Amino acid sequence: MKGVFTEAAKAAFASLMAHRMRSFLTTLGILIGTASVIAVVSLVQGLSASITDQFADMGGGTMTLQAVNDNDNFRTGSLNYITFDDVDALRYKVPGVDQVAPMMVVQASGASYKGRTSNPQVQATTAEYQLVRAADTHYGRFLVDADDKTHARVAVIGEQLRDDLKMPDNPVGEFFQLGGDWFKVVGLMEKQGEIFGMSQDNYAMIPFAVGRAMMGQAN
Repeated sequence: MKGVFTEAAKAAFASLMAHRMRSFLTTLGILIGTASVIAVVSLVQGLSASITDQFADMGGGTMTLQAVNDNDNFRTGSLNYITFDDVDALRYKVPGVDQVAPMMVVQASGASYKGRTSNPQVQATTAEYQLVRAADTHYGRFLVDADDKTHARVAVIGEQLRDDLKMPDNPVGEFFQLGGDWFKVVGLMEKQGEIFGMSQDNYAMIPFAVGRAMMGQAN
């Protein structure tokens, strides 16, 4: 029996040596295929972990509400909105709701600082956002209730916006323009990184009342 295995091994080795190039290409194909599978699995697992972490940061008791419009709404111009009365109803009349953080995207014509410009997303929100989204600052502070009540021209910014405008590492106290209005940086948010190749740090957050005023809405 031992002789049979020995002869089989010799025959296999002789076949490999006789067809070196084909054996090399077969082995290379197996290695590439295995490496590709490992790379794809690692990428999917990493992406899944990233998304899971982001939802975990929001908390298990967090719910996001937004108005929904279909093709008929856009065709007729009859669009649905979440009104400020709706926000107050959620805050004061719905049992079990502890915090409500309204958010509005403000149409501002870019940001500028000492001759440098950028086009961040400008978001108007309240102090409650920090609790609802478990958002932490790296430098400075987040928005507070007093900012909203006094219509203070202050902002917290993301890391990408700080980089684009080449502000100091700690930009707290710096003044920059949003849509032609001057704002003072009171906080730099912790870096969130990218998701699907899109930066999550290119933004400025301003007090909700200020955002409403910039959009021409009643205070």
